[in-house]
Amino acid sequence: MLLKFLPIILLPVAFTATADTGLSKVITALEPSQSQVAIIVEDNSTGKVIVSKNADRFFIPASTQKLLTAVAATSLLGSNYQFKTSITSAKRITNGVIDGDVYINFSGDPSLTRQNIKKLVSELASLGVKRISGNVYLAGKKHNKPHAVGWVWDDLGVCYAAPVSSYIIDKNCIKAKLIKAKNNQLSVKYARYLPISINSNAQIDKNSAFCDLDLAHQVNNHYQLSGCYNGYLPLNLRIAIDDPVQYAIATLSKYFKHQHIQVSGQFVESQKGARSQRILVVHHSQDLSVLINEMLLDSDNLIADSLLKQIGQRYFGQQGSFENGAKAMTEILAQYDINLTDAQIVDGSGLSRYNLLTATQLMQILRLIDTNPKFKGLVADLPVAGLSGTLKYRSYFNKVPLKQNVHAKTGTMQGVANLAGYVTNKEGHKYRFVIIENGLTPNNKKAQIAPFAAITLQAIIEQTSK
Repeated sequence: MLLKFLPIILLPVAFTATADTGLSKVITALEPSQSQVAIIVEDNSTGKVIVSKNADRFFIPASTQKLLTAVAATSLLGSNYQFKTSITSAKRITNGVIDGDVYINFSGDPSLTRQNIKKLVSELASLGVKRISGNVYLAGKKHNKPHAVGWVWDDLGVCYAAPVSSYIIDKNCIKAKLIKAKNNQLSVKYARYLPISINSNAQIDKNSAFCDLDLAHQVNNHYQLSGCYNGYLPLNLRIAIDDPVQYAIATLSKYFKHQHIQVSGQFVESQKGARSQRILVVHHSQDLSVLINEMLLDSDNLIADSLLKQIGQRYFGQQGSFENGAKAMTEILAQYDINLTDAQIVDGSGLSRYNLLTATQLMQILRLIDTNPKFKGLVADLPVAGLSGTLKYRSYFNKVPLKQNVHAKTGTMQGVANLAGYVTNKEGHKYRFVIIENGLTPNNKKAQIAPFAAITLQAIIEQTSK
């Protein structure tokens, strides 16, 4: 069966030599010469492996690792699990006064917003609270590592590597815009009500071939932008919060003042809440199933790593961390005969370059999702080529024959281009697949006429269709 795209991508002679020798040899002809790849494809109905190459070698999984997190979280926490943020006190409200301390209990909810916090404080005021005689404690786990080992240092100032903390508000991310000011100076525009400051001495230099911007992180969520920018159009910035505790304290202090609730003491961070507390007001996140849908569709790192820490906390009954979350996830998946003993699991997002998985292990996850009713709903959470999530606008996936026929989790970072999910051929028959490509240099990626995963999937569709 001829592959319609191959004369465009490959030399006709190479295509002719492999056209009638089966899918494995067709994929071998498509294989890039400089990067390293692993592929495994299974028939959904029979479980028969129809293609396998380097499937038991370890590679950097990038965000395909979120498939493991989704399964482990669903298994341990349950689809209806919710994060909870509450305001509590050991004292009753008497004549508008709480004669003692109040605790704001943060749970590491990755979906908590400023509006949620504002509503909590407003609900407290609606109970008649006018004054708190003691302190307002922000209870959480400040000293838990906010970044996993293996996260690239120059990623840490941007929001997809925002700190994973008990204290999360608006994903610990600030949206700003770099705009031209007078005399080719650059200024940063951001919401001035936010408890941060961003100063700039950066300049426009359209003649420089080596322009670069540098964002220096200072104490109390202050930032200094320097360097140069060789464009004129406004540049969107997404800046990760450095100090989530200080950010949360400043945010809460502001909303207490807005609600005219006087605090005689201070707003301070606490490692743990007090015992015998009565709940005054509480905010629940959406169900875990909704959070996982967002995590998989948008490849949300903060949700994934917040869930990993929650898995560790629930499984071991202690403060959640990257380390015990990874250990818990390994043990949970072992219960489903997925052996990760020789793998390396560092985080839940796949952001760490220390993570190592095989295509076979990812295929085991796909098989579990596809065959176990407990996880079947996760298939619908995957991005759909040309329609949703990280595959909505991706080149070649938003055109036939891949459009609507690929449901898969992407895994992309510099040098890595992975995909794991399900593909449907022309007869409507489905196949599970894992396609991993590591060692892809920027120049090689730019030179590709089409991504290796895209042409491989097209080959699968064409070769398995009658």
